[in-house]
Amino acid sequence: MPDASKTPGSPIDYDASLVDAVKSLSGAIFALVHEARKNGSLALHPRTYILRPNFSFLYTVDPTVMNFGSEYLVEETLEFNKLSEFVEGKVRGLNEFQVVRSIVSSNPRGDLLLSSFAFAVTGASVSAADLGALKKYVETLLGDLGNEVHPCKAKVWLTGLTLGSDCIIVSDSLLLRHPRRGDLQEKVAEESAHYAHALQPTVHFSCIADLRLPALYPMQRQDAVEKLVLALRLFRLGAIASSMYAFDTDSLDPMASVAIGGPGRSGRESYELTLADAPNLAKFLEAVVPLLPASFAYPSPKRDYISTGFYWYGEAFFAPVPLEGSVASSIACLEALFLESVQTEMSFRLGVRVAGFLRCFGLSALDVQAMVKQAYDVRSKYVHGDEQDKKWSIEKLVNLSRSVAEYSRLALLAFCQMKDIISRKDLLILVDNSLLNDESRIELDSLCSRVDFCRSFVQPGSII
Repeated sequence: MPDASKTPGSPIDYDASLVDAVKSLSGAIFALVHEARKNGSLALHPRTYILRPNFSFLYTVDPTVMNFGSEYLVEETLEFNKLSEFVEGKVRGLNEFQVVRSIVSSNPRGDLLLSSFAFAVTGASVSAADLGALKKYVETLLGDLGNEVHPCKAKVWLTGLTLGSDCIIVSDSLLLRHPRRGDLQEKVAEESAHYAHALQPTVHFSCIADLRLPALYPMQRQDAVEKLVLALRLFRLGAIASSMYAFDTDSLDPMASVAIGGPGRSGRESYELTLADAPNLAKFLEAVVPLLPASFAYPSPKRDYISTGFYWYGEAFFAPVPLEGSVASSIACLEALFLESVQTEMSFRLGVRVAGFLRCFGLSALDVQAMVKQAYDVRSKYVHGDEQDKKWSIEKLVNLSRSVAEYSRLALLAFCQMKDIISRKDLLILVDNSLLNDESRIELDSLCSRVDFCRSFVQPGSII
């Protein structure tokens, strides 16, 4: 019997009676299905399907990849209503079914998993030649009941990231690639070809990420995808987002293999990855991903300065506002990081602190201070509805926006790596003191030398 005291996610040791009972149930279902096939009460019918371009997908790099024809195929299928009637009317009445049900009754997911097992084994038995074909379902059910962590494959449709090669292997668990025909096809029954997926939303994407992860619960998988997206957004300045992701897991849980649409937001910045970037990206992801905030954790984590900074950093790319709004969001990100408990002289203190901190990573302190001051002035006029100075052309606003967003990126990267080493309060005191005291500056330089990946990829805009 299962140990009900085990916590969710921990392995549960069942005795041999469950293993034998599940094997007996699969054999009984197999025999029942084959008897029904012989007497004609469970018959297969040919059904025509169409494999055609799925025009809800829009590959922004090269839309012409959708220029391929449709294919027709005929499959012998069992109608779902017939399958459902058979499971409900025949399989659930088996003594073997009741034995397994009694054994797993104390498992919160026992009934759900057993029902999925009955449907899966019944459907597979229709075409299975022997019991060997059902072995995988037995192993999957036992793993699910024991809270075994199943390997999960995730396919993530990304925007804001382009590839210099057809395929970039980043690590054993991550591959970035261009789409293949199979990614862009949809399979629809011939009789529903004219209306199937008519209301399916458009999925814009610039590349696909194939991700392998060991994750038990749906929220953990979503969390892994979100952290990957956040990390790619930090690797370089880019509006990386996921327009859709799909999970494929060997599990009988109905939520194990699902597709989830993203917000479909388009951003202002993008960057390209090449084969030469793969080793650096692998090191970056290994170090940074565990440090990133999670939205899908349970219970929900309390919002702090790091998660607030990430929110505003994302808004700088994706919010549907003019360039001044993008500048305002980047300034808000820097405020979340650098202005703890500051109520006066905010513009001055922000510029000085950001400059004093980022000079440790090779940026010119005077240039950073001047750029932050200009960005804060643009932010203030935007927030208060005032007209911007005429000196701000579109080109100059673009340069300002990119510069201050790059400051936000570097600061977020550094703060994430420092949060377990020094409190924000002590770090900001150290930054302030480093402007006046050589010992404090040496201490700050030493602290920042322990931080990786804080190299700027953006040439700062000109100061006006």
